Formats: sequence, C-alpha cells, structure tokens
Amino acid sequence: MYREYRDTTVTGAVTQCYRDMGARHRAQAHRIQVSHLRIFIFEEIYLYSVEANI
Repeated sequence: MYREYRDTTVTGAVTQCYRDMGARHRAQAHRIQVSHLRIFIFEEIYLYSVEANI
C-alpha cells in the first residue's frame, strides 16, 4: 500500500501515518513498516507544483 504524508518534520509525518492507518484500517503501530522516506526542499516542492499546473 502506498501512502504519502506531508509535514514539516519526519516525526510528524510518521505520526500522521500511524494515526491514519490505525483509524482507517485498525492497524497497530508495531505492525506498520515504513519502507521509504523522502525529504523535499522547498524549491523541489515549488517546481513540482508549478510544472503540474502547466
């Protein structure tokens, strides 16, 4: 399953994941495996949003 969460900190994004999966799927935190994290800098996010609007 692929999920994307955005936050100002990595810890905040992972916490969002745990809470969302627990609420939607009754998944327990110790059963969730985070396989990939990607940190974006502001310029990457801005360029991506500008290109998407073209």
